[in-house]
Amino acid sequence: MLTIGITIRCTYIDPIDTAINNESIDESFVSKICTICRASVHENSKHCGECNKCVEYFDHHCKLLNNCIGKANYKYFIALVASLETISFSYLVMVFYVIIQAANETQEHIRLKQFFNTNDEGIKSLVGLLVVTAFMGLVVFVFNSYLIGLHIWLRKNSLTTYQYILILRKRKAEKARMIAPENNYNLPEDSMKQYFEPYINVKSQMEDTVLIQRNPNLLKNPEDPSET
Repeated sequence: MLTIGITIRCTYIDPIDTAINNESIDESFVSKICTICRASVHENSKHCGECNKCVEYFDHHCKLLNNCIGKANYKYFIALVASLETISFSYLVMVFYVIIQAANETQEHIRLKQFFNTNDEGIKSLVGLLVVTAFMGLVVFVFNSYLIGLHIWLRKNSLTTYQYILILRKRKAEKARMIAPENNYNLPEDSMKQYFEPYINVKSQMEDTVLIQRNPNLLKNPEDPSET
Protein backbone atom coordinates (compact mmCIF):
# COMPACT_ATOMS: atom_id res chain seq x y z
CA MET A 1 0.00 0.00 0.00
CA LEU A 2 2.88 2.33 0.79
CA THR A 3 4.39 1.77 -2.66
CA ILE A 4 1.03 2.42 -4.33
CA GLY A 5 0.62 5.64 -2.34
CA ILE A 6 4.11 6.84 -3.28
CA THR A 7 3.45 6.00 -6.94
CA ILE A 8 0.22 8.02 -6.98
CA ARG A 9 1.90 10.92 -5.21
CA CYS A 10 4.85 10.93 -7.60
CA THR A 11 2.56 10.71 -10.64
CA TYR A 12 0.11 13.48 -9.75
CA ILE A 13 2.53 16.09 -8.35
CA ASP A 14 2.98 18.86 -10.93
CA PRO A 15 6.74 19.61 -11.18
CA ILE A 16 6.20 22.80 -13.24
CA ASP A 17 8.63 25.65 -12.56
CA THR A 18 7.31 27.67 -9.61
CA ALA A 19 8.43 30.92 -11.27
CA ILE A 20 5.77 30.61 -13.97
CA ASN A 21 2.72 32.76 -13.17
CA ASN A 22 4.15 33.51 -9.72
CA GLU A 23 4.52 37.24 -9.20
CA SER A 24 5.88 36.84 -5.65
CA ILE A 25 8.95 34.88 -6.77
CA ASP A 26 12.36 36.39 -6.06
CA GLU A 27 13.51 37.66 -9.47
CA SER A 28 17.16 37.27 -8.47
CA PHE A 29 16.73 33.49 -8.88
CA VAL A 30 15.01 33.81 -12.26
CA SER A 31 17.58 34.34 -14.98
CA LYS A 32 16.23 32.47 -18.02
CA ILE A 33 13.28 32.88 -20.37
CA CYS A 34 11.56 29.92 -22.01
CA THR A 35 10.63 30.84 -25.57
CA ILE A 36 7.98 28.09 -25.63
CA CYS A 37 6.26 28.93 -22.34
CA ARG A 38 7.06 32.63 -22.92
CA ALA A 39 7.81 33.03 -19.24
CA SER A 40 10.74 33.62 -16.91
CA VAL A 41 12.02 30.41 -15.34
CA HIS A 42 14.81 29.27 -13.04
CA GLU A 43 18.29 28.68 -14.44
CA ASN A 44 18.09 24.94 -13.74
CA SER A 45 14.72 24.50 -15.51
CA LYS A 46 14.19 22.69 -18.81
CA HIS A 47 11.16 22.57 -21.08
CA CYS A 48 9.86 19.02 -21.44
CA GLY A 49 8.47 18.22 -24.88
CA GLU A 50 6.37 15.34 -23.51
CA CYS A 51 4.63 17.41 -20.81
CA ASN A 52 4.90 20.73 -22.70
CA LYS A 53 5.98 22.68 -19.62
CA CYS A 54 9.13 23.89 -17.89
CA VAL A 55 10.25 21.69 -15.02
CA GLU A 56 12.41 23.09 -12.23
CA TYR A 57 15.54 21.00 -11.62
CA PHE A 58 14.54 18.71 -14.50
CA ASP A 59 15.91 15.19 -14.04
CA HIS A 60 14.08 13.13 -16.64
CA HIS A 61 10.65 12.36 -18.07
CA CYS A 62 9.44 9.06 -16.63
CA LYS A 63 7.23 7.24 -19.13
CA LEU A 64 6.10 4.64 -16.59
CA LEU A 65 4.74 7.38 -14.31
CA ASN A 66 3.72 9.57 -17.28
CA ASN A 67 5.22 12.57 -15.52
CA CYS A 68 8.42 14.57 -15.35
CA ILE A 69 10.74 14.08 -12.40
CA GLY A 70 11.96 17.38 -11.01
CA LYS A 71 12.43 19.32 -7.80
CA ALA A 72 8.80 18.89 -6.68
CA ASN A 73 8.66 15.09 -6.89
CA TYR A 74 12.25 13.84 -7.04
CA LYS A 75 12.24 12.68 -3.40
CA TYR A 76 9.05 10.68 -4.05
CA PHE A 77 10.66 9.11 -7.10
CA ILE A 78 13.65 8.00 -5.02
CA ALA A 79 11.31 6.70 -2.31
CA LEU A 80 9.43 4.71 -4.97
CA VAL A 81 12.63 3.18 -6.33
CA ALA A 82 13.80 2.28 -2.81
CA SER A 83 10.39 0.75 -2.04
CA LEU A 84 10.53 -1.39 -5.19
CA GLU A 85 14.01 -2.53 -4.21
CA THR A 86 12.78 -3.65 -0.79
CA ILE A 87 9.79 -5.47 -2.27
CA SER A 88 11.82 -7.26 -4.96
CA PHE A 89 14.50 -8.33 -2.46
CA SER A 90 11.92 -9.61 0.04
CA TYR A 91 10.13 -11.50 -2.73
CA LEU A 92 13.35 -13.18 -3.87
CA VAL A 93 14.19 -14.29 -0.34
CA MET A 94 10.70 -15.72 0.16
CA VAL A 95 10.61 -17.52 -3.20
CA PHE A 96 14.05 -19.08 -2.79
CA TYR A 97 13.08 -20.27 0.68
CA VAL A 98 9.90 -21.93 -0.62
CA ILE A 99 11.79 -23.53 -3.53
CA ILE A 100 14.40 -25.02 -1.20
CA GLN A 101 11.77 -26.33 1.21
CA ALA A 102 9.62 -27.74 -1.62
CA ALA A 103 12.59 -29.52 -3.18
CA ASN A 104 13.37 -31.39 0.05
CA GLU A 105 11.34 -33.79 2.15
CA THR A 106 10.91 -31.44 5.09
CA GLN A 107 8.05 -30.46 7.33
CA GLU A 108 7.54 -27.38 5.16
CA HIS A 109 7.21 -29.66 2.11
CA ILE A 110 4.32 -31.46 3.80
CA ARG A 111 2.72 -28.17 4.82
CA LEU A 112 2.92 -26.91 1.24
CA LYS A 113 1.10 -30.01 -0.02
CA GLN A 114 -1.57 -29.53 2.60
CA PHE A 115 -1.88 -25.80 1.95
CA PHE A 116 -2.29 -26.20 -1.82
CA ASN A 117 -4.18 -29.48 -1.42
CA THR A 118 -1.96 -31.23 -3.96
CA ASN A 119 0.50 -34.10 -4.35
CA ASP A 120 4.20 -34.27 -5.20
CA GLU A 121 3.54 -33.62 -8.89
CA GLY A 122 1.63 -30.48 -8.01
CA ILE A 123 4.52 -29.31 -5.82
CA LYS A 124 6.92 -29.83 -8.74
CA SER A 125 4.70 -27.66 -10.94
CA LEU A 126 4.64 -25.05 -8.18
CA VAL A 127 8.44 -25.07 -7.97
CA GLY A 128 8.70 -24.61 -11.75
CA LEU A 129 6.35 -21.62 -11.60
CA LEU A 130 8.32 -20.13 -8.69
CA VAL A 131 11.60 -20.50 -10.60
CA VAL A 132 10.15 -18.48 -13.50
CA THR A 133 8.83 -15.74 -11.20
CA ALA A 134 12.12 -15.73 -9.27
CA PHE A 135 14.00 -15.06 -12.51
CA MET A 136 11.65 -12.18 -13.33
CA GLY A 137 12.06 -10.81 -9.81
CA LEU A 138 15.84 -11.06 -10.10
CA VAL A 139 15.80 -9.05 -13.34
CA VAL A 140 13.73 -6.33 -11.64
CA PHE A 141 16.04 -6.33 -8.63
CA VAL A 142 19.22 -6.03 -10.73
CA PHE A 143 17.93 -3.20 -12.94
CA ASN A 144 16.45 -1.38 -9.95
CA SER A 145 19.78 -1.69 -8.12
CA TYR A 146 21.51 -0.16 -11.13
CA LEU A 147 19.03 2.74 -11.07
CA ILE A 148 19.70 3.35 -7.37
CA GLY A 149 23.46 3.24 -7.92
CA LEU A 150 23.16 5.65 -10.83
CA HIS A 151 21.21 8.23 -8.82
CA ILE A 152 23.62 7.95 -5.88
CA TRP A 153 26.47 8.70 -8.28
CA LEU A 154 24.52 11.57 -9.87
CA ARG A 155 23.79 13.19 -6.50
CA LYS A 156 27.41 12.80 -5.45
CA ASN A 157 28.50 14.66 -8.58
CA SER A 158 25.68 17.25 -8.42
CA LEU A 159 24.20 16.10 -11.73
CA THR A 160 20.76 15.30 -13.05
CA THR A 161 19.98 12.38 -15.35
CA TYR A 162 19.47 14.84 -18.21
CA GLN A 163 22.85 16.50 -17.64
CA TYR A 164 24.52 13.09 -17.46
CA ILE A 165 22.98 12.10 -20.82
CA LEU A 166 24.25 15.35 -22.37
CA ILE A 167 27.78 14.59 -21.16
CA LEU A 168 27.65 11.06 -22.58
CA ARG A 169 26.46 12.44 -25.93
CA LYS A 170 29.29 14.95 -25.98
CA ARG A 171 31.90 12.27 -25.29
CA LYS A 172 30.42 10.05 -28.01
CA ALA A 173 30.56 12.95 -30.48
CA GLU A 174 34.16 13.72 -29.48
CA LYS A 175 35.21 10.11 -30.09
CA ALA A 176 33.49 10.14 -33.49
CA ARG A 177 35.31 13.34 -34.46
CA MET A 178 38.64 11.90 -33.36
CA ILE A 179 38.14 8.78 -35.50
CA ALA A 180 36.79 10.55 -38.59
CA PRO A 181 40.06 12.30 -39.67
CA GLU A 182 41.79 8.91 -39.99
CA ASN A 183 39.27 8.00 -42.67
CA ASN A 184 39.57 11.38 -44.41
CA TYR A 185 43.33 12.08 -44.31
CA ASN A 186 43.42 12.95 -48.04
CA LEU A 187 40.92 15.78 -47.70
CA PRO A 188 42.18 19.29 -48.60
CA GLU A 189 42.97 21.66 -45.74
CA ASP A 190 39.85 23.76 -46.35
CA SER A 191 37.65 20.69 -46.19
CA MET A 192 39.27 19.61 -42.93
CA LYS A 193 38.68 23.07 -41.48
CA GLN A 194 35.04 22.90 -42.53
CA TYR A 195 34.77 19.44 -40.98
CA PHE A 196 36.06 20.61 -37.59
CA GLU A 197 34.14 23.91 -37.57
CA PRO A 198 31.11 22.54 -35.65
CA TYR A 199 33.47 21.02 -33.12
CA ILE A 200 35.23 24.27 -32.29
CA ASN A 201 32.03 26.31 -32.36
CA VAL A 202 31.85 27.79 -28.89
CA LYS A 203 28.12 28.42 -29.03
CA SER A 204 27.34 24.76 -29.61
CA GLN A 205 29.32 23.83 -26.50
CA MET A 206 28.00 26.48 -24.10
CA GLU A 207 25.57 24.20 -22.30
CA ASP A 208 28.10 21.44 -21.74
CA THR A 209 30.75 23.96 -20.74
CA VAL A 210 28.51 25.22 -17.94
CA LEU A 211 28.07 21.64 -16.74
CA ILE A 212 31.82 21.07 -16.72
CA GLN A 213 32.43 24.32 -14.85
CA ARG A 214 29.94 23.27 -12.19
CA ASN A 215 31.47 19.80 -12.03
CA PRO A 216 35.26 20.00 -12.62
CA ASN A 217 35.63 16.32 -11.76
CA LEU A 218 33.98 15.48 -15.08
CA LEU A 219 37.15 16.56 -16.88
CA LYS A 220 38.78 13.46 -15.46
CA ASN A 221 36.41 11.33 -17.55
CA PRO A 222 35.03 9.20 -14.68
CA GLU A 223 33.84 5.74 -15.44
CA ASP A 224 30.17 5.25 -16.00
CA PRO A 225 28.34 4.22 -12.81
CA SER A 226 26.94 0.76 -12.04
CA GLU A 227 17.41 4.60 -17.82
CA THR A 228 8.77 5.96 -15.24
